[in-house]
Amino acid sequence: MIKIEKITPVVRGCVTAEIDISVEKWKLTIRKIQECVKDGRRWFNWPSFSEEVDGKKVWEHYMVFHEQEHHKQFFETIRQKVDEMRANNRTNFSDDEGVPF
Repeated sequence: MIKIEKITPVVRGCVTAEIDISVEKWKLTIRKIQECVKDGRRWFNWPSFSEEVDGKKVWEHYMVFHEQEHHKQFFETIRQKVDEMRANNRTNFSDDEGVPF
């Protein structure tokens, strides 16, 4: 089960919100997943950090799925839950569907 714990509106570049979730199956909480919107496109990112590499700022995600399909399924589930939570004007949301893989 994935539960949206909190959605915090943000105005920072293309970042429109930071989302905290818990994944019951994994006994895991992930904070500050970013919701981004730019040029009519919407996507979600893992929390990330920056490093200087050859004098350039490079961003890396703290977490990465080894399987691209898992990445797509996970963030599609997050998108659906965020949309449903907003449509119902709720402060948290969970169901028994679980992680999609």
